[in-house]
Amino acid sequence: MICYNCGCALSEHNFCTNCGVDVSIYKKVLKISNNFYNEGLEKAAVRDLTGAIQSLRQVPNLKSGEKMYFIRLPAYLSQSGDT
Repeated sequence: MICYNCGCALSEHNFCTNCGVDVSIYKKVLKISNNFYNEGLEKAAVRDLTGAIQSLRQVPNLKSGEKMYFIRLPAYLSQSGDT
């Protein structure tokens, strides 16, 4: 994880060791985001496309590097017939 304020790599602490900003809530939100993303992938793997779509839609757009969400969601939508 990187600090949203300065871009420095974050440690296990709840603050950035570079700029000192509190990142505890940020870390919790990213953890929730990752859980929804992984849940969506698991549901898609067992062909529960409706469930996968619901989970992936709940992923907050916080991680700019997470492009697979934007690739997978339209594919699942087209497979399920949902638009």
